[in-house]
Amino acid sequence: MAEASRTRSVEQVENNSDFLAIVSHELRAPITVILGWVELLGRELGHQETIARALEVIKRNAQAQEQLIDELLGRPRPRADYCAAHRRTPRRYD
Repeated sequence: MAEASRTRSVEQVENNSDFLAIVSHELRAPITVILGWVELLGRELGHQETIARALEVIKRNAQAQEQLIDELLGRPRPRADYCAAHRRTPRRYD
């Protein structure tokens, strides 16, 4: 009986580790793309086509990130009226 319990515990830890690895990858991948395009934008400020493409990719990946987080949390996006009523000035991290 103790051995079965130990085996279940090990399996749960392994499943949890696998889950965290997948979630980590899925959350980091869009951020990596966003940061890469932001860096490129900083170098290509005079090229309108590059800027337009970068903004398109950034927006698409940010939306993908938002959807992943919503799915992970198992809840729908907050309603617009709630967001407007609870809006705060974002922190600066520079």
